[in-house]
Amino acid sequence: MKGYAYLFVLLLLSLSACVKKDNTLSLLSSAGTMDSVIIGEQYQEVIYYDFETSSVVATAKVDDWDFSFESNDSGSHIFLNGGKTLNGGNGVWVYNTHQTQFSAVKSATAIKDADYLFDAPCGLPDSTAFGTWYSGSLQSGNLQSKNEVYIVKIDPTNFLKCRIKNCNSNAYQIECAPLAADTAAVFTLTKEKDKNCVYVNWSNNSLHSVTMEPNKNAWDIVFTRFRHIYSALNNFPYIVNAVLINPYQTMVAADSVTGYQHIKSFNYPGIQFVPHRNIIGFDWKSYDIQSGLYKVNPNKSYLIKTNSGNYFKLHFLDFYNKNGIKGTPTFEFTPL
Repeated sequence: MKGYAYLFVLLLLSLSACVKKDNTLSLLSSAGTMDSVIIGEQYQEVIYYDFETSSVVATAKVDDWDFSFESNDSGSHIFLNGGKTLNGGNGVWVYNTHQTQFSAVKSATAIKDADYLFDAPCGLPDSTAFGTWYSGSLQSGNLQSKNEVYIVKIDPTNFLKCRIKNCNSNAYQIECAPLAADTAAVFTLTKEKDKNCVYVNWSNNSLHSVTMEPNKNAWDIVFTRFRHIYSALNNFPYIVNAVLINPYQTMVAADSVTGYQHIKSFNYPGIQFVPHRNIIGFDWKSYDIQSGLYKVNPNKSYLIKTNSGNYFKLHFLDFYNKNGIKGTPTFEFTPL
């Protein structure tokens, strides 16, 4: 019963997209640098933000990509877009058929929803749905594809099959095709070494490169739709707006005890920096059923070590614009 009650709360959250806020919240503090970004009521905007320059460095659309490929010399991991909602979708999912004959995979009708895999919310490379599609490693120079065919579920009615043929320090070679196809052309995706990942989408029965993130040393956090997995509810997926950290040499520590104004250093007892992409996540705010509004948690603070080696403290102040429309996070940060 507890699980069903929780699902009811999640349903209320999804319906809250139509609720407007009567009055904006008063700001909790005037210290440090204050800024806001506009992600939209449906959280459709992807906003990359840099603390050193106090600025948005790039924007994109969350529905524009389907999966991405690690782009450094030794990178071989593949990530899914868990926040894609086109055509009623609930993020992108993948299923490993373990077949090595491309023409043997023709249908997805026998696959149960629970059998599709997802990336872990932490975003770490060793926790992806595609997993180790290869044997060996690029570091040791003996990476070889297992040639297994994967079915990718883009949305409830849009499927494709693919396999990764090869990966080296410069590019990936990928086969993708509609499920009914016997063969597929090989798509070469060139790595961009100044970025964490290169992105693709599947449209018009073909794979296409997509420009998403800026250079990896130019940003610290990204505001985006994101698939959170509630493991206590049998891996129930729920798409939220979240703040993810740059996976390139960026780490964050969360603090719900000290209080933003009392944090004077990045180094004090009990603080622990981690590379988990969702360490900031979405629970710096919560939905209040009685008021029908999101409320910021004033006790949540975050310490950020950027890829430039600088430290900042961060907390959130509001989630609404001056007209009371959700989707405009306001935040405050201060160098340490």
